Amino acid sequence: MFPQHTHRLFLREITRADIDDIYSFASDPENTHHLIWGPATRRMVRTFVRRTETERRLTPRKRWSIALVDRTSLKLIGICYVELLPFDQTTAQMGCLIRKQDWRKGYANEVTDERIRFAFEDLGAHQLIATSSPENTGSIHNLQKHGLELRGLVPDAVAHRGHTRDSLLFARKNPALQALARTTPIAV
Repeated sequence: MFPQHTHRLFLREITRADIDDIYSFASDPENTHHLIWGPATRRMVRTFVRRTETERRLTPRKRWSIALVDRTSLKLIGICYVELLPFDQTTAQMGCLIRKQDWRKGYANEVTDERIRFAFEDLGAHQLIATSSPENTGSIHNLQKHGLELRGLVPDAVAHRGHTRDSLLFARKNPALQALARTTPIAV
């Protein structure tokens, strides 16, 4: 199960009651500048929320879309996800969007710790990947701080609204599996 809190955040499933809050920051061009889908329309947000409700009911579940709620103010300050890739069930991917009023407050660090733990310990993923715009220095720093290594630059990886942009790919191997591989003798 996805963790329910961090030091300063409640982590919970996204619901229809979150549509207005998500729209307030997902529709902001500055807030979504580095993302492939923004800024979002209200219809896009409603579709996203409906999709998260459907994904929640799937068995086996492959994607966890989570609301980030400040424990003090009880305001929704962002959303994140962890998903098992459909073509490789041993690889998990993660992403995050935090409203710009809450940038540089350490929330991304808190939720990244939990997403990594969840992907490796609960889902048993062999590796975790994330992508970032090359210009998103905050995201790049956060990923590298949490042990995700830059694996490459994919030129023109993202096409959105008539423009293309490069994308950086980061990855981290499950440390428990790496340790096991070093200590397990190979039968000959």
